[in-house]
Amino acid sequence: MRALEKAGDRAEAGLREALAAGQLSLELRRRIENLLDKLSPASPETLRMLRALEVLENVRTPEARKVLQKLASGVPGARLTREAKAALTRLGRPPSSGK
Repeated sequence: MRALEKAGDRAEAGLREALAAGQLSLELRRRIENLLDKLSPASPETLRMLRALEVLENVRTPEARKVLQKLASGVPGARLTREAKAALTRLGRPPSSGK
């Protein structure tokens, strides 16, 4: 549980998938839900990353778009990846599939 908590956003997608898949014991379901509750408030590091994404989106230069594109091809389901994809969509350029 400590390792998952430390992993933060990177573990969130997998935890949500496990909940959605069902067939978990009540104890495991409660542990996952408690862990997700802890992950919900953004850590200072997450806030810094989100602010950096916002700056890249507002700069609107080709270089900034390249950085957003690279971030959008990150860990599927991770918050940074989702937010980078959303920024690209708002900029009018759909994110690539990362292939």
